[in-house]
Formats: sequence, structure tokens, C-alpha cells
Amino acid sequence: MKTHGNPELPRTDWTEGETRSLVELYRRMSEMDADGLIGRRAHQHTKKGLIATWIAENAPHRSRGSVEAKLMNISASCEELGLPVLRGFKPLRNRAVYMDEIVRAVLACVLVMVAA
Repeated sequence: MKTHGNPELPRTDWTEGETRSLVELYRRMSEMDADGLIGRRAHQHTKKGLIATWIAENAPHRSRGSVEAKLMNISASCEELGLPVLRGFKPLRNRAVYMDEIVRAVLACVLVMVAA
């Protein structure tokens, strides 16, 4: 069985549900960042903490590195769609073909606001 950074975690394909949920996290993190709620201060959330919570609740079999790479894929899709990219997640262009479609579907309300 193939593994990645953590040999304890088997490598598996991302499900559509996991991807949609992660795009929702990306959207939430973007909104929080724009509102100044993400940072290093004790009263603020950190991206690392939000990712850890997402992993624990949605995909405990995923490594943080795997999730961060997927967030960079989402950044690439956002950039492709003309949406703002979340700071700290440089677009990673090597992504699954379906990624733009999922990002477009989940972020449809954001796309409407950008077009207006």
C-alpha cells in the first residue's frame, strides 16, 4: 500500500464530500481572514488550528500536509475563476480536473458577488 508523509496513514483518493467540505473551510477561512479574525494572537483563530479541527471532524485519515496541498489546489481554482486567493496557500496548479467544478459550485454565491 502506498503511503505519504506519515507511514501510519494510507494514501487514498479524496472523496467529493471531503473536497466540498474543504472548499467550505477555505471559504470560511477567507471570510475570517478578511474580517481580521485569523492571526497569531491568542484571541484569534489560526489557520493551523482550523485545519487541525477540520481534519479531526472530517478526515482523521488525512495528514496536515495533504490538507494544505488540497487548500493550495483550491487557491489555484479560485485564481482561475477570478476569485481572491487565501493568503498562505499559494496556488498549486497540479490539481484534479473536477476541482474547478466543485469550487465553482460551492462558491457560487461568492462568484455572483464578484460579478456584480
